Amino acid sequence: MTIDILITHNRYRSSSPSGENSIVDRETDLLRTAGASMQLWEKNSDNLVAQGFVARIKAARNLINPQGMSAVLENELRARRPKVIHAHNVLPMFSYELFRVAARLGLPTLQTVHNFRLISSNSHFISESGIRRPESPREREHLKRLAPMHGRMANWFYTRSIAQAWRDKIPQNITGYLCGTEFQRQLLLSSGIPAERLILKPNFLKNPGPAGTGSGEYVVYVGRLAIEKGILELVMNWPRTGLPLRIIGDGPIRDKVAALATGNIQLMGKLERNQTQAMVRDARFLVMNSTWYEGFPLVLVESMAAGTPCLVPDLGSMSEIIANGRLGRLFKPDDPADMVNCAGRLWDEAGTMREACRAEYELKYTPERNLRLLQTIYDNVINGRLPGYELSSI
Repeated sequence: MTIDILITHNRYRSSSPSGENSIVDRETDLLRTAGASMQLWEKNSDNLVAQGFVARIKAARNLINPQGMSAVLENELRARRPKVIHAHNVLPMFSYELFRVAARLGLPTLQTVHNFRLISSNSHFISESGIRRPESPREREHLKRLAPMHGRMANWFYTRSIAQAWRDKIPQNITGYLCGTEFQRQLLLSSGIPAERLILKPNFLKNPGPAGTGSGEYVVYVGRLAIEKGILELVMNWPRTGLPLRIIGDGPIRDKVAALATGNIQLMGKLERNQTQAMVRDARFLVMNSTWYEGFPLVLVESMAAGTPCLVPDLGSMSEIIANGRLGRLFKPDDPADMVNCAGRLWDEAGTMREACRAEYELKYTPERNLRLLQTIYDNVINGRLPGYELSSI
């Protein structure tokens, strides 16, 4: 039986929770509920780890020599007979060979941009002009913001497999890329992806219920406790605000965060989803301090749905999602004094922004709007049209 949409995703390991897994789950549930003709084809990195070291080495080798995967991928696609393939994470167990095989079979392809792995490694830029190290202080700073944080061996295989894909013109010929923000779109455009293949399609959130009142006398952080999230700098500098901070989440540097958290900072650990939502609804505002370019942080949408303004660095997609002075405040990246100053301002004015935050969610980030966007994109692709640049009128 022919299906319209085949969703493909290599799930991340459960020991390293990823927002990408959550986005895939939400989109597939949305499409199923709407009665779409779709299937989900998943591979799970937990299974790869369980198979042992030899299996991991074989998967890594397939990244740079994927010919052995071609027959498997082709047989699977012929059996499923989709009209369009919508890929999320393809590494390591699908690889960019998925797109090469799809092109050979005449199948259009879509790729959701969750991160910047396609255009950067830990130490190199990757694009149609090849692999190269940054050539100036500005480029070094830019690469630092892009770095996808792979381990050394994984980074070696990933870099070479993606570089090979660029040499083979695979990224330039994927039918469409779904970019959460204009910032993402511009980065891919500058790397050599044609403009007509880059589509703005934000993430979404199921309505969590009525907006909160912000009656709690605290600020909240929700996220992974990891270096790139800027959480160590946040807890070191937060006491200067004089404001209470509640930190929800866990991660590899939890012990370091706990050692620095003093006085008005409280570590809540990882909470159940409904508990987290209640904490965000009652918070005066939510704070992020990420030091890298975030893809599309769902926590900001969750906060806006709760009517809770956000304090974020003026960096990448974050400053595009949060309008300064209307949905929260932007502070200068890596500037603790400005962060402290903006936190004090937002504490006083947050109540006046709550209605605008909820309205922003209802305008841009509901399941209903996202379903209309997806249906339009799929319809265009299946009928041989490029999916379009911006669908803001939907």
